[in-house]
Amino acid sequence: MAKKNQLTTSDYMSEAEFKNLLDLLRADKEYIWELYARVSFYTACRSSDVLKMRWSTILDKEQTVVVETKTKKARKIKFTECMREKIHELYDLLGKPPVNSLIFANKRTGEHITIQYVNQKLKSVKEKYNLSIDHSPYTLSNFHK
Repeated sequence: MAKKNQLTTSDYMSEAEFKNLLDLLRADKEYIWELYARVSFYTACRSSDVLKMRWSTILDKEQTVVVETKTKKARKIKFTECMREKIHELYDLLGKPPVNSLIFANKRTGEHITIQYVNQKLKSVKEKYNLSIDHSPYTLSNFHK
């Protein structure tokens, strides 16, 4: 975490690199991480907010409301037909978990996975797929054409 008054930066991915990452995750059957990338990117939510989502928040929804943990502000997020199809497809590939369950749950505890675990995974994904970005909680919600 950055210290008070410290300047921080957030890297971004190009559209082509992001699409390539999604294809690589799919090919490796890393469905939960493909979903994490898609939801993070599409909603532009912080990791802490994405990790608290339940399937009922996004599955078969035209829109959802997310109350941001940091700001306590409610944000309405609309899902395109394409995004709804991808979410449902990944839901099926992940074995159709209970709709009220956390999407990104720790299998051992049932609680959501930690941001530290996500950061470790993003680091390993960066290395495995030779991505040229520095990761941060916003990495997958930042991208430029």
